[in-house]
Amino acid sequence: MEKVHLLAGKRFLGVPLKTPNRMVYGELGRFPLYVNSTMRCIKYWLRLLNLEETRLPRQAYNMLLLMDKNGKICWVSQIREILCRLGFGYIWLNQGTLDQCLFLQQLRQRLIDEYYQEWYATIRDRDRYADYRMFKHFLHCETYLSCIDFYCFRVAFTQLRLNALPLNNNLHRYSENASLRNCVMCEKEVEDEKHLLYDCVMYTDLRENMLSSYLHLPYVSLLNGMNAKMSLCLAKYVFHAMKRRIDNANAT
Repeated sequence: MEKVHLLAGKRFLGVPLKTPNRMVYGELGRFPLYVNSTMRCIKYWLRLLNLEETRLPRQAYNMLLLMDKNGKICWVSQIREILCRLGFGYIWLNQGTLDQCLFLQQLRQRLIDEYYQEWYATIRDRDRYADYRMFKHFLHCETYLSCIDFYCFRVAFTQLRLNALPLNNNLHRYSENASLRNCVMCEKEVEDEKHLLYDCVMYTDLRENMLSSYLHLPYVSLLNGMNAKMSLCLAKYVFHAMKRRIDNANAT
């Protein structure tokens, strides 16, 4: 189900399937499905604790609890590990809590905080996210996703942010031959996103018509997505530039 969840997110964003999952979650402001599935398991555990001892589900739970105490791994063992890992071991020892609503709120927030720490550590430490972490600091849904109405332009802007455009630097990211990452028009210049926006001679006219008001801004400011008008202009430029690149490649 998590694979389907990620596939739907990547289809919505219009990025390749190999795009890092952390980037997809970051752009959409979503969390893995295990957050909700864990909450459902804990809610069911609390329901079992409130059942009378004569009920069969409660008797089955008592059997599983005894198996866990004897060192056998079962569903109850996973509940215990979740609670202890998240700092709620006292609730496991007490086999319940008086304020279930407050406990469930705290549990959900702790699950989200735990994932956010993992997400932030990955974004901060790995080279694949070197550009992304310059303008992406928090896990939240980006405003440009609702501001850019046209799908083709929104996809172009998203691919630009996630280093997912079909540029030579991205297509040959892991190639040992560094020359494959160069631009076919500009000799010895790496064809990356910055080269596309600021330098490549193939798109000089497009750059002057669509980005002349924003070229004085640094790369980070262009990609932060906070200015709706600027993001739309940038999205249009990237879309038409990539269309021209594909047409030139097909012509040759």
